[in-house]
Amino acid sequence: RLLEDRAHLNAGLVAAQAREAELEEQRDRLEAWEQRLAGKERAVAQKDSVAAMEREGRSCDLEAREAQLAALERRLAQRERAHQDVEARLSDKAKRLEFQEQQLRQA
Repeated sequence: RLLEDRAHLNAGLVAAQAREAELEEQRDRLEAWEQRLAGKERAVAQKDSVAAMEREGRSCDLEAREAQLAALERRLAQRERAHQDVEARLSDKAKRLEFQEQQLRQA
C-alpha cells in the first residue's frame, strides 16, 4: 500500500512538473509576443511622430512661403504706387511743356 501511495505521489509530481514546464513555455511565448507587440507599438509611434514632424515642417514651409508672397505683394503695390506717381509727374510736366509751347507760339 505504501509503495502504491509513493508511486501515485511520484506520478502526481511528474505531472505537476510537466504542467509547470508547459506553463513556463507559455509564459515565455507570451513575453516574446508582448515584446514584439511593444516593438510594433514603438514603430507606429515613431512613424506617427515622423509624420507629425513632416506635417509641421510643411506647415512651416507654407507659412514661410505665404509670408514671402505677402512681402512680394507689398513690394509690388509700392512699385505700382511709385509708377503711378511718376506717370502723374510726367503728365504734369507734359501739360506744362505743352502750355509753354502754346505761349511761345502765341508770342
